[in-house]
Amino acid sequence: MDSRFFGKLKKIKVSELAAACGFKMIGTDRDFEISDVATLANATESDLSFFGNKKYREDFKNTKAGAVVIVEANISDLPKNTVG
Repeated sequence: MDSRFFGKLKKIKVSELAAACGFKMIGTDRDFEISDVATLANATESDLSFFGNKKYREDFKNTKAGAVVIVEANISDLPKNTVG
């Protein structure tokens, strides 16, 4: 995110975010903490990202994001060690 407009996010457990949004979690690390939001291509293991456009399927398959918001149809492509 552009730091000129957005400050650093407060860390939040992915399980807390999922509960607050009504999301079902896929993955085992429910205590994982998200510290920022990033694109699939630029995300690191502490970032949350989103996949919803087939145009970015390769970025999704190769993302380093710690957590990605996806629809159930994309679960099979969720990268190993990434919470969905």
